[in-house]
Amino acid sequence: MNRLTIQEISQKSESQTFDRKSIKIAAKDLANIVVAFANADGGTIAIGVADNGTLENIDECIDHINDLLRVPFDFCIPSVKVTHTQLPYTDTEGKINHIMLMNVLQSQKVHSNQKDEVFYRIGDKSKKLSFDERLQLLYDKGDMVYENKFITNALLKEIDLNLVQDYIDIIGYSKSSLQYLEENYQLIVKSNDDYKISAAAILLFGKKPQNFFPRSYVRFIKYQGTEALTGDQMNVIKDVVFDGTILEMIRKSLNFVSTQIKEYTYLGKDGLFVTKPEYPEFVWKELIINAITHRDYSILGTEIQIKMYDDRMYRESAEAGNPEPKYEQVAFMIYGTVFSLNNHREEKSEHSCSGERMEKTTLITEKPNVPENVPENVPENVPENVPENVPENVPENSTDNRQMFIINELTNNNTYTMQDLATLLNVNIRTIKRDIEILKQKGILTRIGPDNGGYWQINEETK
Repeated sequence: MNRLTIQEISQKSESQTFDRKSIKIAAKDLANIVVAFANADGGTIAIGVADNGTLENIDECIDHINDLLRVPFDFCIPSVKVTHTQLPYTDTEGKINHIMLMNVLQSQKVHSNQKDEVFYRIGDKSKKLSFDERLQLLYDKGDMVYENKFITNALLKEIDLNLVQDYIDIIGYSKSSLQYLEENYQLIVKSNDDYKISAAAILLFGKKPQNFFPRSYVRFIKYQGTEALTGDQMNVIKDVVFDGTILEMIRKSLNFVSTQIKEYTYLGKDGLFVTKPEYPEFVWKELIINAITHRDYSILGTEIQIKMYDDRMYRESAEAGNPEPKYEQVAFMIYGTVFSLNNHREEKSEHSCSGERMEKTTLITEKPNVPENVPENVPENVPENVPENVPENVPENSTDNRQMFIINELTNNNTYTMQDLATLLNVNIRTIKRDIEILKQKGILTRIGPDNGGYWQINEETK
């Protein structure tokens, strides 16, 4: 912000991280903006610039400037960290005047004004939060941990002790299921003759968590076409819900989504057929697992959604030739976008700025164009240098195939280490070192730089 000129500041539109205010602003009103920035992403307030962009002379208001400088400490609870600078400019009369830039740092705490009101910056506005929104912000910033909250009316009978037993058998816990719940993470707490049950206990081991968390489920929606349509054009062809405990939701979601991901077979450069899934398994599984395990279960407004279209999926994988995934936060919602190997087009999903956070995963899967003389399951648009990282198709005793595989991999990622290549080929490191040495002697491969931090250079003719 300090790199902007005075003219740019006077003309700049207010935004998520920028606001401008007249020198006449009252200290209590400035506090609302400071609190909003601190609770959100931080930001800069230009003081001494009227709403119409007119520059004011703050040098004539020294006492009031001092009052405004005390706002982060005297009017914000707890106090907010800020820095400030004065930016000089020459007015129309040729005199040197100043405006003040107050830089508000993003905070890990929740701040309020002297009236105990909490504001949050959304777009170009400082929004006053309701009680529920304020509670949500407390959970988001870690001032309160929702999973430690005890659930009203939840009884011990709501917990499936058999699930607990299965878990402690895996981790080798020697005591009973009930003792594990009592002695670890305050999952349950003895209260008189009964127990208080935490949200975490219900989510992990509850017989029916959705009785207490109605929106704690995963919804998979598959569309025919490239966008979601409504009304008489509605194009939903699958709409499936997965509920249960967190672990059950993960298992059900992964098992089902795996049946929806296409595979493509094409002829590799070594003359062997290679079958590749549309999305790398590790990538889409990680995204779904993260969405479920890191979901904020204190929010009531929406479920976790996985949306699959004919042209895209929210996911990623650069190593498989896919563009990098894109992650985006809008208010309290997080979106992860993953692109298909066969379609590098980005399309944004619909979302609302309702003050809730929603983890959304969308699957993107477009059928490629196929020439008439190619089998239907061989996509035309798979480039020749697509990594053929299917070890079983590259026999260890096939030196030529293995070396061709190495060249292909290093063409796509010239920073791979020998250990990376050994892992991809499922061979030992000595074999890779021998192949690399042969490729060096043939003048095909050259090492640039050290083993750590260097890269491989491939002869242009070889490419």
